Amino acid sequence: MKKTQNLLNFCLAVLITAIAYFFFEIEAKYLILIFIASYPWKIGKNIYSLFGGINEDGSIYSLISIFQKAGRNAFCLVDLSLLQKAGNTAVSIAGFSFYQKAGKDAIHLFNFSLIQKAKEDTVNFFGFSFYQQAKQDALIFIGISLFQSCDRNAINVLGFSSYQEASKNAIFGLGISLFQRADVKATCVLGFNIQQKANKEAYMGLGISLFQSAQEFGYNLKKARAIFNEG
Repeated sequence: MKKTQNLLNFCLAVLITAIAYFFFEIEAKYLILIFIASYPWKIGKNIYSLFGGINEDGSIYSLISIFQKAGRNAFCLVDLSLLQKAGNTAVSIAGFSFYQKAGKDAIHLFNFSLIQKAKEDTVNFFGFSFYQQAKQDALIFIGISLFQSCDRNAINVLGFSSYQEASKNAIFGLGISLFQRADVKATCVLGFNIQQKANKEAYMGLGISLFQSAQEFGYNLKKARAIFNEG
């Protein structure tokens, strides 16, 4: 495993060096410097790199990530990756992520995210999320969410939500929420909603909900806010 890890990290540095040479026409005398700079260097148990890498034993900290796979934490400042996978927490500050998977939390700050999966929480603070799946909460603060599925609360604070499915509460703050499914409660505080379906409570605060199905449902801002605050 260690030999394979070292080989893949070596190949990453070779790839970056080749791109610099063939696409950016960097002079050959500078290629060794590019290789050294792009190689994922291991210091202690952690890897520090410009472009990602693999570290099955510890964490990875990268400036720009093409791919990251870490036994513990994976962190990158600018994410341009096909894969970010971590045994604990996966974090990217800004960029595009095709697939992010974490043993604990999967976190994006300013990102276009296709797939986020986590054994605890998935979080996208600002941006676009195609698919979030979490064992606990799936959360978007400001942005567009197409599909959220989780074992606790599915939350979109401000923006657009196509579909929320939660084993506990489906929570939407302000904007347009199309479909909500929850085993316990569903709420839209302010906005437009096509369908709310919950086993216990479904409430719209201020706005329009075309269809509501629950033991208790209706338009009630106080109750809608109370469910929102439970998130």
